[in-house]
Amino acid sequence: MGKLIFYVVDVFAEEKFAGNQLAVFRGGANLSMDQMQAIAREMHFSETTFIMSEEQRKGGYDVCIFTPAAEVPFAGHPTLGTAHIIRNEIIKDNPAEIILNLKAGWIPVTFRKNISWMKQISPEFGLKLDADAVAEVLGLSPSEIDDLAIVNFRFSQQFTQAIEAKQTAEQLALKAQRDLDRIKIEAQQKITQAQAEA
Repeated sequence: MGKLIFYVVDVFAEEKFAGNQLAVFRGGANLSMDQMQAIAREMHFSETTFIMSEEQRKGGYDVCIFTPAAEVPFAGHPTLGTAHIIRNEIIKDNPAEIILNLKAGWIPVTFRKNISWMKQISPEFGLKLDADAVAEVLGLSPSEIDDLAIVNFRFSQQFTQAIEAKQTAEQLALKAQRDLDRIKIEAQQKITQAQAEA
């Protein structure tokens, strides 16, 4: 891996060193997915983006977004911050709109004076979830779940992974508790047996 050009961008900020920080790397096409993930982990910002090409492809610029843990299909401030860098550092012109080709799809970003706007992909609603089941998985009481907030929710990969991780952690904790209970019972039996033999 050679030298990389990157920018630290303050998104949603009115002054430097404020807002949401973002690292934007140029030359992403020269990096493997593992290298991009390692860089994002090293940056340790909530997101790090990689501009895959400085030329348009299918009407937009290919961009990958990573958190320190995984690639994500879309995130708001990384989209706006990366579009700002493409406009000001790569195009070096003032187009009224730039399209980002993200994993989630085609996201247009428009510029009006000093404000950037993006048009997000319309949400997709799917599986109707049972509030009691969601509460149980999340370790909450059903009264803590707003039924309207979850009934038409399409699981994101991150949310699904979080639920699976929580379930795995709960299973491990339950197994550890069972093992501890078994050891206590065995220890008590040995103490009782030793006292009976004495």
